[in-house]
Amino acid sequence: MKYKLDVQMVKWLDENNHDYKNIAIDNQFFPSPSEERASQIEKSPHTMTERRALILKFCDKFNMPSPEGVPEAIRVIGEWKTLKKH
Repeated sequence: MKYKLDVQMVKWLDENNHDYKNIAIDNQFFPSPSEERASQIEKSPHTMTERRALILKFCDKFNMPSPEGVPEAIRVIGEWKTLKKH
């Protein structure tokens, strides 16, 4: 199932900005080169376990079944991060 970034998601992510604004995530469908991914992870304040927990928290909040909802959650969080850059 494909999820769309909606007003509820934006509001919740905005309210939890301190957790999600610096999360290192990459496009699951068109991944970045390995050097770029490594750089994102290096700059991230989160461990792999913390990133996974934040993504699963988002999945749980918006009823995205795990594990198939994880790539969708990553994509939607990425959209939100892009939206906040502009």
